[in-house]
Amino acid sequence: MNKYNNLREDVSELYTKLTKWQYRYALKYAFLHPNIKINPMKLDEKVNEEYSYFLKHKKMNSKAKSKFEITAEENLYITKVYRAALEGSMLKLYKNAPHLKTIKKEQFKIGETKAEWQIPFDAIKNQVILYLHGGGYNLGSIKAARGFTSLIANNTKRKILVIDYRLAPEYQYPSALEDSLAVYKWLLVEGYNPEDIIIAGDSAGGGLVLALLLKLKDLEEELPNSAILFSPWTDLTFSGKSFFENIPTDPIIAELNLYRFVKNYLNLKTEKVTNPFVSPLFGEFKGLPPLLFIVSTTEMLYDDAKRIADKAKAAGVEIQWEEWKDMLHVFPQFCYGTEIQESEDEHQKVRGFIIQRLS
Repeated sequence: MNKYNNLREDVSELYTKLTKWQYRYALKYAFLHPNIKINPMKLDEKVNEEYSYFLKHKKMNSKAKSKFEITAEENLYITKVYRAALEGSMLKLYKNAPHLKTIKKEQFKIGETKAEWQIPFDAIKNQVILYLHGGGYNLGSIKAARGFTSLIANNTKRKILVIDYRLAPEYQYPSALEDSLAVYKWLLVEGYNPEDIIIAGDSAGGGLVLALLLKLKDLEEELPNSAILFSPWTDLTFSGKSFFENIPTDPIIAELNLYRFVKNYLNLKTEKVTNPFVSPLFGEFKGLPPLLFIVSTTEMLYDDAKRIADKAKAAGVEIQWEEWKDMLHVFPQFCYGTEIQESEDEHQKVRGFIIQRLS
């Protein structure tokens, strides 16, 4: 039984299942990687209390900051625990997915960035989807995203390139953006035409997609065909009303300390959170390629997507807006192994968008 009583029953059951798996894999990591100086349970409790304080007060005063301060060693350790929890739960969700058996995986490096081609046996040549995973710039991996991304590849008969861009706190901004830019340029060097490339991403990865588009425009580089944004995190200042109003209906973001993730991702002494390459909401969108948004009205990042879509549309950008009710954050990733029909329905819409754009 979880504390989010406003969730639809089937959505609540899915969240409860995911939470159990994440807890199991978090404990497994802590058991396999003990640190005699760190009590992972107490550390997790402290990190959660910090986020609860921020969500309640919408800010952190100096006293609160001091109360919830943790060491760099503790910060990195708990981040690795959360990474293991996310990756383990997503691998568990897609463990028996039949589409994983039909996808060819090719693992390699682009410079120092780990990458993986996920190629359907009947993939259309010379067309590619570049995927930037989510995880608040602190979590996530090729492995964690593989079940979801390979399903997109399988549904569309297009190969998909997923990368492990550098994560915080080990690597702060602009590392993730630099890696994404380098990979996009690599695709061009490899002979892919911009009109044959779609860039997609979820949550922080969706924000990173927009940051990459803004960076490409700033550098006067050729832009891709279009972009797909699953519940994008575009405003690291937390100024959207939905971020606080939708706490009761968004257990994923309500339980993930984005406040700490921002502190990990940015050197706040030298970087502004309103930098458009950090928070794309504050960018200029004229000239960007068509954008597909997928979002739930009940998630905390709803306004992150809606405000971007409205600004981009006003700037003349072609927008396709897919809005759903009562869904979890990035709900299409829960298509397999669940009874969430909306996830399957949205996959078909994504498939249609990709095929239409690359036809």
